[in-house]
Amino acid sequence: MKKLESFREEIDTIDSKMKDLFLSRMKIVKKIKDIKKEHNLSIFDKDREKKLFKKNFSSWNSEVPLEFYRDFLIKVVELSKEYQKWI
Repeated sequence: MKKLESFREEIDTIDSKMKDLFLSRMKIVKKIKDIKKEHNLSIFDKDREKKLFKKNFSSWNSEVPLEFYRDFLIKVVELSKEYQKWI
């Protein structure tokens, strides 16, 4: 059980880092929203998303199936767009 607790502590540390990275990402998302608003651009940029996904998916090299990371990244992008609509 000691090993389990150790792994859980590692997960907690990773989750904390992910939270910080998420908040950093959302700060940048707000700056992007401001620029888009200033230039009357749409929140959704199909070409940008394609490039983002292609870049991140093409370098995938893990025993974890790509589908799991794909779903994660798609959700982050969706949340970013929702945040841009909200702010």
